[in-house]
Amino acid sequence: LSVSPKTANSDPPGDHRERHRRLRRDIEPLRRLLRRFPEHQLKFVIEGADDLPDVLSLLENVGVVDASRVLLMAQGRSAAEAADRAPEVAALCLEHSFRYTPRLQLDLFGGGRGV
Repeated sequence: LSVSPKTANSDPPGDHRERHRRLRRDIEPLRRLLRRFPEHQLKFVIEGADDLPDVLSLLENVGVVDASRVLLMAQGRSAAEAADRAPEVAALCLEHSFRYTPRLQLDLFGGGRGV
C-alpha cells in the first residue's frame, strides 16, 4: 500500500484552507490504515528542509519507525522545478535514512491537473 500524506505545504489558499488543515491533522484514520496494511510505504512531496519537521512529526504520531518505508519527492509544478529541489531533498533522505524517488509523471507528462 502506498499512501501520500499531505504536509502543510499542500494547504490551499482561501475558503478550503481550514478544512484541509483539520482533515490533514486527523491522523487516526492513517494509523488504522497502516496497521491494517503492514506492507506500506509513505510518500511525501516536500519543498525542502522546512517541510521536514512536519514529516517527522507525522511519522512519530502514527508510529512509523522503519525509515525505509518513507519516500521523499521534490515538490515542483514542472520537471525543472522539481529537479532544482532534488539535491536538497536527496540529502535529507540520506540524513534520515529515507528513500528518494523522482516524480516521473512530471518528466513524462509535465505538470497540471489530471497527469
